This record gives sequence, structure tokens and C-alpha cells, in this order.
Amino acid sequence: DAAAGEAIKKLHTFEPQEISNMLWSYATIGHFFSPELFEAAAGEAMEKIDSFKPQETCNTLWSLAVKDYNVESAIPLLNHVINLHESNQLVLSIAEQVQLHQVLLWVSRERKQKSPIPDDLANKCLSAFIGNPSNPSQLEKEVVSVFRSLGFEVRDEGICKQTGYSIDAIVTTKSGNEIAVEVDGPTHFVGPVPTGARVLKRRQLDNLGETPLLSLPY
Repeated sequence: DAAAGEAIKKLHTFEPQEISNMLWSYATIGHFFSPELFEAAAGEAMEKIDSFKPQETCNTLWSLAVKDYNVESAIPLLNHVINLHESNQLVLSIAEQVQLHQVLLWVSRERKQKSPIPDDLANKCLSAFIGNPSNPSQLEKEVVSVFRSLGFEVRDEGICKQTGYSIDAIVTTKSGNEIAVEVDGPTHFVGPVPTGARVLKRRQLDNLGETPLLSLPY
């Protein structure tokens, strides 16, 4: 559209934070109105990578993972993370460590690329990811109650061993097979569209989880 076209023309004037915020905003709401703008912004990020701070780097990487963008574009950003790490300039919040873990799942597990991130940093991000569980909502409790009333065996709040994601419930079918159940409440959508965080979790559980995934929208 016209707004995207104007933004593309002015991208060269954007600071790293502005580029990162734009990519993150697109990814967070799960909308990619202009693929051309996203691609141009990702390209501009590569040009200015040395000026990106840790938060800006993690937000940009996470946005690429949500979009399932060209994975090769993530490698320079990951190398930038390593440079910051080795120079003791890498200070990551828990949220940024969580983002980086999801990015590493995308790069090394979904796209099967060798990650340059050292094991100590990757393990730190995994620990932050697993240690950041969510509390079950009332809707989740009601769904679990319904499954149990139908005679299914249900385990509340499991952990996917392959990814570290928390799972709302593990339901055992009458034939003995297990199904991972995710309950998508209103906060997981922007209008009818799932948020970027939900899109990423669904995709990575689908691609990497050890059990089939059943997503139940509210």
C-alpha cells in the first residue's frame, strides 16, 4: 500500500531501534500486510547490524523466526550476538533469552542450520524458557474438565521435551495415544488472526513436538 511504499523509501534513515520495532510490531500482531516492507526492513537490519543493541537484535531475530523468513538472514544477527557475548556486552532480559531460545529452535531444529551460538548461552536461554511458565486460565481449566467428563485421562500443564514449550494439557485417547492440547483464548488473537507468539508456538510444536498438537480456539 501507499504507506508501506513511503516507509520503504525512508528505511535508510531509520535507526536500529526503529527498524527492530517495526519488524517486531509486524510479527507480534501476526500480520504481514506488506511482504515487501518486511523484506526491505530485514535487509536494512543487515546493513546496520553492528549498531544493533542486544534487545534490538533479539527482537529482530524473533520477528524473522515468526515470519519463517530466509533463515540465512539470521546467521549474521546470531554472529552479532556472539560478538556481544564474547565482549561482555550481552545483557539479556528473561524475555530476550526466551526469544533467543525460540530463534535457535527455528534455526537449528526447524531449518536444520548449524547455530553459531555457544552451548553455555543456548543452555541459559533454554533454562529461562522452561522457567517462564504461564498460569492456566479459567478457559483452560474448563476445557480440561470437559475432557475428563468425557472419560479421557488428562495431565495438566505438561512440558514438551523436544522444545521446552509448556503445553496446556496432555490428553490420552481411548486407544492409548497422547495428544498435546493448546487452548487459544482471546488474548492469543488480534481480531481473527493469531498473534505472532501463538503462530510460532503452534508451528514449532507441530514441527518439533513429540505428540500431535490439537489447538482449540475460544
